[in-house]
Formats: sequence, structure tokens, C-alpha cells
Amino acid sequence: MHKVAGKGLTIIDDWFPNLMTGFRVAEFVHQLRVLPGLQVSSTSPQYAEHHQHFVQRYPDLADRVIPSRPAVFDVTGAAWFIFLNNAYRWVADMERYSIPFGFTLYPGGGFNLNDAESDTKLVRVLSSPMLHAIVATQPITLETLRRMNCPVRVYDIPGVVVNPAYVVGSRPRQKTPSPGALQVCFAAFRYDPCGRSKGFPQFLAAAAILAELHPKTRFAVAGDLGPDDWPIPPSLGGRITFHGPMPTAELHAFFMKQDVVISPSRRHAISGKEFDGFPTGACVEAALCGVAILSSDELSQNRSYCIGKEILVCAPEPEAIAATLHPLFRDITQLAALSEAGRRRTVTLYGVASQLVPRTRVLRTLAAAAGLSA
Repeated sequence: MHKVAGKGLTIIDDWFPNLMTGFRVAEFVHQLRVLPGLQVSSTSPQYAEHHQHFVQRYPDLADRVIPSRPAVFDVTGAAWFIFLNNAYRWVADMERYSIPFGFTLYPGGGFNLNDAESDTKLVRVLSSPMLHAIVATQPITLETLRRMNCPVRVYDIPGVVVNPAYVVGSRPRQKTPSPGALQVCFAAFRYDPCGRSKGFPQFLAAAAILAELHPKTRFAVAGDLGPDDWPIPPSLGGRITFHGPMPTAELHAFFMKQDVVISPSRRHAISGKEFDGFPTGACVEAALCGVAILSSDELSQNRSYCIGKEILVCAPEPEAIAATLHPLFRDITQLAALSEAGRRRTVTLYGVASQLVPRTRVLRTLAAAAGLSA
């Protein structure tokens, strides 16, 4: 067991070290390597199984990723969380043990819009005297925190962390799309049983329209949504493949074979309260592999992409999706230009300097405020 001399910085998380949660793996592995006093405490019920796989991939970090237990607070001088639910779950302990903390307020994970339960959790966390800092990743998150008179510094770091291998390995596509025979994909992890908030039904319906227009086009789904989650249109029979969840290396290989990713995330699809980030993490990873993005943006969160030149944006409706893509299926030159411009923009927005470096700076600031060396 790794021993921490004195007190240090601890990330407490409910999914890590599950290798399927790519954005956590990307950020936490980086932070563990640049912050020698950092440890990650996992509350995952499947910790033992996940840790076994994590050790095989990151043996040098194995003893700094530990299961959660009360004793962790004895060696924690400052803590960090991902998502509102985790911060809310542990805020009382932060106060009981006088531990300064901060958290990243991503969409989801307990943070919804116009939701009394979400607001109650957020107000409780914001009222804690031990709260030190928050990272916000979307404009609407900043607006929410301003409306609630957030008492601590909010760091605006748009987007999500992706594995640096995506950025380092990002190159102009060698794969040439075939007119009328594109590879079109959907990639997401569900927020609800049928994937409605991610727009899975809309993707399938749009794919059915495109399949009629372009009989040689093939479709693929990555993530935990499958053929039992929503009826598959007859026209997609034999033309859609479900790949299931994939770790980073396999997902990277998958995206390298795709031409377009469709992400029709729907605002307030289930309860009228949930929302998603723009673009989704899966879209970012796909774009870094030279895949053209078609995304919805019902909350107008786009701050960085030039629509029509670097990304396609339309309503999360099958007819709109098909109408937006149909011209590009015939104009491969335009599609290739869109893909490459989107890839270059995404490299800038999601590289280490834009995502990991400022997040590390926030953690170092938190550690310094707690009197820790980082």
C-alpha cells in the first residue's frame, strides 16, 4: 500500500479506475504523473476488478489508486471531485475533517437545469466553508453559478479532457471517403434506458432515411446502447453494427474507420431537466481522428467552432439530420474539408495546453491554499 508522508491531495471518485470512463482516465492519469503527492480514492463497488485491469495498463500508478475507506481522510489535506453528486456526497465529510475541496461541474452527474433536487445539492455544496474552487465546462454552467452567487472562484475550462494520445496521434486523414458509401457512427453512453437523451432513436431514424438515399452507406454504434434498446428500422438490417463499450485504444481504432459521427443529444429529453455538453466527449475523440461532427446544440453552447466549416449543427430530428448530411454524401471534397478543419480546431481546443495544463494549475492552487506541496 502506498504511504503518503503527511497529508496530500486526494481525488475521490465513484467510477475510476474503470478504463471505460475515458475522460477520467485521461485526466487522473495525467494528474497522478505530474503531481507526485496526489492519490485517487475510489468508491466504485467494482474497485477490485477495475483496479486489476488498471494495473495492467498503468503499473507505475497502481499503488496510488486506492479503495475508499475512512482512513483516507487522515492523509487528505485537500480533495477534488468530478460531478456534483460526488461533491454533494462528501461535503459533510470535508467539513467534519476540515478539508478544503473543489470540483468539476460537468453536465449530468446530479447537475440538471431548472431542477429543485439539483439546485438543493448545488446550494449545499456552494454554502460549504471548505469549498475552494469550481471548474465549469459549459456557458450555461457559468450562468447557473452566477445566478446562485457562487462564493468561490470559478475556472472556465470549456469542454472535457480526452486522452493525449488522440491529440498527439491526430493527423490529416489518409482514408478517402467513398461517394455514397460513407461510414456513419453514433457513440455515447446512456443516461437513460433507451438512450433518448443522447438521441439514439433519432440517430436510428435518420440512419434509416440516409440508408434509403444512399444504399451503400454503413452505420455503427459504439457505447452501451444496443439493438434491444430501441427498434431497429428494417432498412438498416445488415447495415448497422453494434460494437459495445471500448477502451481508448479500441475506440480510437474504431473512429479511424468512420467518416461522420452523429450526436443528436436532446435537451430535457426525459425529465425536462437534464442536458449534455457540447460537443460530447465522444464527438471530440471522433473529431481528433478526422471524423466530421454533426451535433445538436439546443442550448446554444457552441463558442468555438465555425458552423458549416468546422462542424455541422442541426436540430436533433431525423429529417433535419438527413437533410444536413445528404449534400455532403455526394460532395466528398466538401466533407473532407469539413473533417480536416474540424480536426484542426479540435486539436487546439482539446490539447494538453488547453485542457490538462489549466486543470493541473487549479489543483496546484487548491493544494497551495491548503498548505500542501504539489
